Amino acid sequence: MNKEGTLKRFPEKGELTAEETKKRFDRIDFILFGVVLAVLIGMIALLFSVVAMFWDQMRLNNAAYHDYASKLEIQNQYLQTVSEIGDKQADILKKIDDLDQEKVKN
Repeated sequence: MNKEGTLKRFPEKGELTAEETKKRFDRIDFILFGVVLAVLIGMIALLFSVVAMFWDQMRLNNAAYHDYASKLEIQNQYLQTVSEIGDKQADILKKIDDLDQEKVKN
């Protein structure tokens, strides 16, 4: 008998006492805490890797753009030089044509 004067009930076979139930819940709480912690660490690692990949891609794009821009600048300089040479040739041909016309007149 307990203090209240009632008989203490013993668990039947397969039933858990309150202490055993509390211990099991404590273990489940510990496992649940570990799972939640692992998920949070995984999410932080995933976020870190996405940010790192984004940063690396921006750096790579910046380097690629710099390389592209320098090649484009060289190409523009080449085209400008070719255009200037073409203009000079046109001027020379015009002068030659003018000289030929003067010779024909004389």
